[in-house]
Amino acid sequence: MLHPTRGAVPSGDVAKAVRKIYELACLAQPPLRLVLGKDALVSARRQMQMIVADIDAYEAWSDDLMEDQEKDSGVID
Repeated sequence: MLHPTRGAVPSGDVAKAVRKIYELACLAQPPLRLVLGKDALVSARRQMQMIVADIDAYEAWSDDLMEDQEKDSGVID
């Protein structure tokens, strides 16, 4: 939730979130990203769906971008 003058305001129990962040810090191999809170999960999933849709929409633009090996191999016939 955004507060008009303070920006993002936590909507859950901050102490519980801090404990989860501490647990994360104690992991041998913590994840690169951590999304905490149901509202944040919904938002992150929505963002990921939009990214996947963009990738899928322009996937074909990556076709045939490799150099032609026969022309550019540097070998003279």
